[in-house]
Amino acid sequence: MARYVLREALKHAPGKAAEAMLEELRQLEDAISLLDHRRYAAECRRADALRLRAHADVAEAQADIMQLVAEHRACGQQALALRDAVLRHLDTALSC
Repeated sequence: MARYVLREALKHAPGKAAEAMLEELRQLEDAISLLDHRRYAAECRRADALRLRAHADVAEAQADIMQLVAEHRACGQQALALRDAVLRHLDTALSC
């Protein structure tokens, strides 16, 4: 939910840098949303494969899930970097 706070701060922050960070936040939110949908689909595939005892399909779906988790973690790191950039931008704007 921290993204809502970041979005509001950026909407009120001055300058083109704030606009660029707001766009980066939108893109990051979209990427995370897509990852969530892809992970749900992979988890459904895994559950179906488990039910059918299709071991190769279970392994494939599990590998997909692990890849998606890694991508999600990378997005989390990107979000932290964006948060830090927003805070620096706000500190600069407030010190003027």
